[in-house]
Amino acid sequence: MANFQKIFGAGLAALDRFQRDVGVNNPMFNILSSGNTVEYNCPSIDIINNDDLIILYVEIPGIERKNIQMSFLNNQLTVIGQKNIPYQHETNVEKREIRYGEYRRTITLPLSVTNKENVTTNYENGVLIITIDKNKERENQFELTLT
Repeated sequence: MANFQKIFGAGLAALDRFQRDVGVNNPMFNILSSGNTVEYNCPSIDIINNDDLIILYVEIPGIERKNIQMSFLNNQLTVIGQKNIPYQHETNVEKREIRYGEYRRTITLPLSVTNKENVTTNYENGVLIITIDKNKERENQFELTLT
């Protein structure tokens, strides 16, 4: 560990200073993964998929209800939230570890959501719960045959 600190310590300290100066929530620090979009300020999720329902638990603590947006496009759900700094005009911030700014997560679902009446939401204790009724969505599916 001592060698690691000796070799990388100055570089890591410089990166830390750079992130503080530029802003930890700068989009430049976004990371993408295959499949679902995972960004630096990306909320954690749990997905329950049973016979009747898909239930998503999206962890976004500290975000007011009015600052949460959700959209469905085909089989993708995007959740966007904005967490504002409560002390915007304070100049003597010694340390900032709390993440502020935009939170965003795009999740690929196992089915397309075609009717907002089939989706319910609840937000409590920093967790957004999105429930999709799969049975009602299946009613909206159809097949075509060539004639």
